[in-house]
Amino acid sequence: MSLDLTDVVPLVRERAAETEAARGPSAEVLAALRAAGCLRLLTPRERGGLELPLPDVLEVVRALAEGDGAVGWLVGQAAVAQLVLSRFPAEAAEACFPDGPDTVGAGAAAPKGKALPVEGGWRVSGQWPFVSGIDHARWVFLQCAVFGGEAVELRAMLVPVADVERLDTWRSLGLRGTGSHDVRVRGFCPQARSADLLTAGATPDRPAYRVPTVPYGATVVAAAALGIAAAAVAELVACSDRRPAFSRDRLADTPEHLAGVGLLTTRLRAADALLAADARTAHHAAETGRSFSGDLGRLRSAAAWCAHEARAVVDAAHRLAGGPAVYDGTPLQRHLRDVYTATQHAAVNPQAHTALGTEILRGAQP
Repeated sequence: MSLDLTDVVPLVRERAAETEAARGPSAEVLAALRAAGCLRLLTPRERGGLELPLPDVLEVVRALAEGDGAVGWLVGQAAVAQLVLSRFPAEAAEACFPDGPDTVGAGAAAPKGKALPVEGGWRVSGQWPFVSGIDHARWVFLQCAVFGGEAVELRAMLVPVADVERLDTWRSLGLRGTGSHDVRVRGFCPQARSADLLTAGATPDRPAYRVPTVPYGATVVAAAALGIAAAAVAELVACSDRRPAFSRDRLADTPEHLAGVGLLTTRLRAADALLAADARTAHHAAETGRSFSGDLGRLRSAAAWCAHEARAVVDAAHRLAGGPAVYDGTPLQRHLRDVYTATQHAAVNPQAHTALGTEILRGAQP
């Protein structure tokens, strides 16, 4: 582990119900995350950040999500926002850290707004959903459909949070503590604060920033889901002394429970190992300057599989725990809601497997 989270994870776990009820982390939790370095994972070194490689970022996200899925999710999305920032012109990025390395960004990759070219920049309008962490963000990136040319293109706009209208829309099944509200923007964005996220190179051009944004985001979602699954398995183990209704035996004395704990632990280990291995491969490509063309399909497919395997593990843990797991306020019920919400994210859509299959078949053709 690249960070010392010894004091942070227990606090995050202790405050999980509070974070969910408030639909966002408290000032105390945010302060603890900041003190541990969790809000500067991909801030450049020259701005006081950690600039961690992808495998280390995923370790942090998973560990925090094991304490509270919402907090792990928020830290992961903050890191993704810092990665996205590296695709913007350097002068725009520099303006985003006026108060030090822990300035948090948020954003929306779905093109839910439009941008019209005007003198010096763009006239932006739209409403974007799922902007995780907007309540403690200082800047927001928003993907737009650009009109005015021969064809519609996609372009991201970087907007100070002061110019964003936050709408209270986050009433969700799970991950309630992420505060992933809608935002609305109507205004001007200068040319220097816009970027094509799919084609722009990283600034700075260093390994931590070279992994493409789409598969990077998918791995972060998967890491959060795996942390939630680990918490669910731990909760299942913790309830093993309970005696189910109409039974004299503890859960721990039943073959189904013992086999379930063993199998779910193995499934979780397998998913952890796959995601970690593919993340190391991606970072090695970033370090050596090797093309990502042969790795992207595998990385996205692995992330999608790991996320949905995590969901299956939580589902099974919830079932094995029996009736008490259905109540509001129980950790397993929250884990179930959180992991189902996490795996609805477009980044881990099962279509990622189709993309890998296409790559494999094209490579096999003579």
